[in-house]
Amino acid sequence: MWTSEDLVGETEWTREYATADRKSYCYKSTFLDGEVSVTLETLVPRWHTWTEAEKLDFCNSFSAAPPPNAEGIIRLLASDDSLIIRSSIANTVADQLPAEEAVALLAAWLEVASPGNLANYFQALSRTHHPRAHVVLEQYYLQLLDHPSLMEDAEWTNHVACDLVWCIENLLTIGTSPSKLARGYQALLTHPCKTNRKQVDKWLTPLFGSA
Repeated sequence: MWTSEDLVGETEWTREYATADRKSYCYKSTFLDGEVSVTLETLVPRWHTWTEAEKLDFCNSFSAAPPPNAEGIIRLLASDDSLIIRSSIANTVADQLPAEEAVALLAAWLEVASPGNLANYFQALSRTHHPRAHVVLEQYYLQLLDHPSLMEDAEWTNHVACDLVWCIENLLTIGTSPSKLARGYQALLTHPCKTNRKQVDKWLTPLFGSA
């Protein structure tokens, strides 16, 4: 249990705790305990005055415990054109907005997202349980599978291959047959980048192995 003695940083929306040796950290949303509240009316005039870092702090904290009837606030956050903000609220959009509206937003955001940053959108799509989400994920599966950079080696990780891992994982989560995804799985198993192979072993092999 973190105490006030462990507090090393604080904003209006987040408290940061750390052990004395600074090897372990914890970030706690002030929304979790009902310590703060916000309405759309009070947020609108402040939102456009914040830096991206301040917006991100709010989004991460707000997403930890969004209050009831928060659709208006979520739509305000979703109107921001920052790719970092969009990624940070993707799951909140999926959980809190009507499924059809959420899928439309997420699909549009995917079109301008950069490789290596698609995982949150894929996960959010799967959480909507909307038929179109399945279609969008399958489209990206095929696009990533045929991407010219998919099988290139990388010093740390191949971002396209990383995206394909998460796309397959979420397609399996929503019930896609492993046989439909076998081509991608087999390609990733032999990927030249060690980090990507580790991702496959950790996230995909258990799912394919239990199928």
